[in-house]
Parts: sequence; structure tokens; C-alpha cells
Amino acid sequence: MTPVVNPATFDAYAAIAQGFHVRRPSAVVPAAAASQNLFINTGPVLLTGLLGVTTVPADAGAELLAAYIGASGAVNIAAVSTTIATAVLGTLFYITGVFATGLVIALPTLPTALVTSMPTPMINPVVWPCGATPLNLGIVGSVASNLTLSVEWHCWYRPLTAGAGVNVV
Repeated sequence: MTPVVNPATFDAYAAIAQGFHVRRPSAVVPAAAASQNLFINTGPVLLTGLLGVTTVPADAGAELLAAYIGASGAVNIAAVSTTIATAVLGTLFYITGVFATGLVIALPTLPTALVTSMPTPMINPVVWPCGATPLNLGIVGSVASNLTLSVEWHCWYRPLTAGAGVNVV
């Protein structure tokens, strides 16, 4: 017999393991070097995950995306931009590896092994500081070609001080 899992208990365990979760509704991604603020912090937090899910496919333009923390791309947390021209419905955008590695695209496929069954939204956490004013977490586009691609963004974090948190911009 399969045990019954209480969703509230599952959410509590997930918050302990990966941190609190904030979801930003789907929106068209920016183009032409425009930035789009996704989230803002209210104090220093440990960013444990950033995941985007395509809700409307790309128009096959040569658009590139990069993730940043700060004002309009002040601190690029992806060393390279990633092409989104081939992003189909359900494409995942997430940061892998260490700080300042590229934003990768993982096309939706059936799992073939345990290691590919669930992508990790971010392998190494990043400290997201907060000074006199809160800092934004966002993305910046590079080519004015995207007209359709919409992405729903998810952020996971752990507060580092009392009152620290993350909100949708």
C-alpha cells in the first residue's frame, strides 16, 4: 500500500532541504539588451535554486539570455549567455556548476538514468547580498528577435538573517 503524503508536510521538508520557494508567473523574456527583474530580496539570502520553465515556445530567433544579480545586470551570475532559439514548450533554464557558469537549456526528455531524472536548479548556492537597498535577480536578453518566448521562473532561497526573504518584482 502506498503511504499517503500530506502536501503540507512535503512542502515543509522541501523548505528545509532546498529553502523557501517563490514562483513568478510566466512573462515574455526581454530582448535587445533589455533587462527584466524577476525577484528582489529583503535581506541577505543564500540562493539555492533558479529555474525557468518555457510556457510559450521561442520564435527561432537568435536570442541569448544571461542571469544577473544587481541593478540591470550589475553582477552576471552566468559567465556566458545561452541561446534560446530552440526553446520548445517545457524547456528548462537553470544554472549548473559553480558560480558564474552558463545558463543551460535542458530539453524535456524521458529520464534514462537516475542522474537525469531530475535536474538540479542550481548545484552550488550563491550568496545574494543586500546592502542599503535590496538587489534584483533577473535576466538580460541580447538580440531583438524574441517575440513569443514566455518563461515561468522559480527561485529557492534560505534566509541568512532575520527578516530576509525574496519577493516577485
